[in-house]
Amino acid sequence: MKPLKHPRGFTLIELMVVIAVIGLLSSIIVVILTSARTDSRDTKRVADLKEVTTALQLYYDTYNTYPSALSELVPTYIVIEPTDPVGQAPYYYDLLSGGAGYHLGANLEDPQHRALSSDNDTVSDTINGSDASDCGGGSISGRRCYDIGP
Repeated sequence: MKPLKHPRGFTLIELMVVIAVIGLLSSIIVVILTSARTDSRDTKRVADLKEVTTALQLYYDTYNTYPSALSELVPTYIVIEPTDPVGQAPYYYDLLSGGAGYHLGANLEDPQHRALSSDNDTVSDTINGSDASDCGGGSISGRRCYDIGP
């Protein structure tokens, strides 16, 4: 008697299960990468603002006033004016009346970002009419403004 030969290869059901598992794993990876990218852009925004804050303080130590625009810091205090990682727009900067203070801000994508617990949302300049909580134009699609001052 001849032994039964087992066919080689996979059945259609086995192939469909493997494809479904691969699809599920790849969708989980995409979600994780998207979250990591958002967090890295927000971290870059916060780091940029801290770099500009240092440059502003150096400028203030030299001239005893803050500059009217961030472009005045280039190239003496910072090499280039930092821009938002998503767009090419510079960060929000508003010189307070008298040159003794400023609002510096960026809209963060994550409304729960850890940096938001230490920002300046309560600062407002009643003469210029600006409000630190809106980063110069309100929050963008659910984002929160991270802003700092001197």
